[in-house]
Parts: sequence; C-alpha cells; structure tokens
Amino acid sequence: MKKVLTILAVLALGNISNVLADVSGSNSVSVGGGFAEVSVQIYNNGVVAFDTHAKSKKWNQGVKAETFAIGVDGQGNAIYVSQAFNIPTACGTTDTCSSNARKTFSYNIDTAVAGNVSKIDVYIGGRGALGPTLDGTINKAKEVCNALHIPCSLGN
Repeated sequence: MKKVLTILAVLALGNISNVLADVSGSNSVSVGGGFAEVSVQIYNNGVVAFDTHAKSKKWNQGVKAETFAIGVDGQGNAIYVSQAFNIPTACGTTDTCSSNARKTFSYNIDTAVAGNVSKIDVYIGGRGALGPTLDGTINKAKEVCNALHIPCSLGN
C-alpha cells in the first residue's frame, strides 16, 4: 500500500523518474552434485544486492559455482556488467562442511547507470567456466557504451 501511495504522489507531482524502486533478476541451475541459485537486485540509489545459494544433494559430490549479472537498458544495451563472484561451496551431504551454503552481499554503482537498468540477466556456471563469456560481454558492452555515449558500469 505504501508503494502505491508513493507512486500516486510522484505521478501527481509529475515526476516519474524514480517510481520503480528496483529491478531484479534470478537464475537457478544444476551444478556438480546439486544446484546453485542467484538473485540480483539493482536499486535506483546505486545499490546492487546479490543473494547466492548452493546446495548439494549427493553424498559424494559438492557444488562449486560462480555468477555474474548483466543489466540492460530499455533499448537492450548492456549498461551494467558485474565481475564474476564465487558462490559459496556446498560440500557433499556426508562431508564435514555444510551441504547448504548462502552468501548475500551488496556494493554500489553509479546512480545514472542503476536508474536506467530495466532488466537483469543472471549467469551461473561451474567455478572458472564463465571467464571467457564475462570478458567478451564486458568488451562488447564497452564498445556499445562508448559509441552511444551512455553511462555504464562494467566489471565491478
């Protein structure tokens, strides 16, 4: 209800630039002996929040994964690309370490970029597997951002 009232108040004032509180994206994939899942939110104030989770379902095989996110604007341009982050290791179910691991963290990006992200794609892969995809994505996004003269946040 509070969000609806805020939106109505902003619309009444004729200022719709900050109506949306955030954009989110998520993904879940099978990795190793279980799965990894990630949720990412980008807030208009520049905060990027990651929630990462891994769970092993096998007694003899764990989960080691990494993730990165791409934020695109309304025209489909990649204007935000995170660095690769390790998802916490989930050990096999009979191992001495946990078979269920979660880590949340956040950091800031430029508000000019955050406010223009309209969609987030989240990528997950086995640890070390995403490097070439991430590097290629960052390089292509740099070309687009420079050619269009738009603010971007790449590789952080």
